[in-house]
Amino acid sequence: MRGIVLAASIVVAGVQSAAAIPCTESAGRSAARRYADQCQMVSVTPHAACRPYYSCPIIQDEIRRGCAALGKDAPLFCKTYRRD
Repeated sequence: MRGIVLAASIVVAGVQSAAAIPCTESAGRSAARRYADQCQMVSVTPHAACRPYYSCPIIQDEIRRGCAALGKDAPLFCKTYRRD
């Protein structure tokens, strides 16, 4: 049981550290800028996480939320972020 808890802690720590890596570092500047631009196009929150220095998963989650909120009026790139 103790081993399972330790393994789970390591996995959670790994996910948290991956989320802390700036998108510019994990995906490169060009991709990070593209994600940030797409995020700004669809975000419905005024202070969204649409900055290349946020982690890619955070930016992409914001894109998914924005695309879902726009529904059928969402830009074509939203198809990439759909979770069916």
